[in-house]
Amino acid sequence: VDGSYCHFLYRVLDPTQGDPDHVVVATTRPETMLGDTAVACHPNPEAALELAIERLAARVDSSNRRDRIQLEDELAKLHQRRTTLLPGLIRLSEMAASGQQIMLPLLKRPIPLIADEWAKPEMGSGCVKITPGHDPNDFDVWQRHRDEINLINILNEDGSLNDDAGPYAGLDREVARKQIVADLERAGLLEQIEPHQVEIGHSERSGTA
Repeated sequence: VDGSYCHFLYRVLDPTQGDPDHVVVATTRPETMLGDTAVACHPNPEAALELAIERLAARVDSSNRRDRIQLEDELAKLHQRRTTLLPGLIRLSEMAASGQQIMLPLLKRPIPLIADEWAKPEMGSGCVKITPGHDPNDFDVWQRHRDEINLINILNEDGSLNDDAGPYAGLDREVARKQIVADLERAGLLEQIEPHQVEIGHSERSGTA
């Protein structure tokens, strides 16, 4: 379905000299950030990016002429990440290893920066928000990091937000989504909104998401 990626900022708590002062993440469901319990970066972003480049280069070599132009463009962008993004991701992985904390926007709850291979240096900002209560992949991350992070459920069964959503409790998730984006923008934490085709499971009987 037609949707969007919302890119926003998590402030780094007490950064040392040379550290970034924020981490960028993107999500198609901004309201779930209220249930975030970590942000993940890859533990070895350089190796992961090189592997992604190697795999894409192999696809270019075996592609037909119609697909080659698009794949070559994607490959050029990955190569560019070596200089534009990789140094920062390497530093973030070091910060995660040292137990760096970041601030969850709006609820102002400290959460850890963790290292996990679910984060993909070849995609987006290279970092991913972790919401174990509302995403199966994030749930798997939680299983691997139970000593570091929690699981928070922010939803009632009817799709409204519960008390763990703080000031957004009681709002329908669609209403909360718009309000949270507006509040992030007002706080200067919204980087961009990017149109994106979103895969969302729908009920076969009712047709609802």
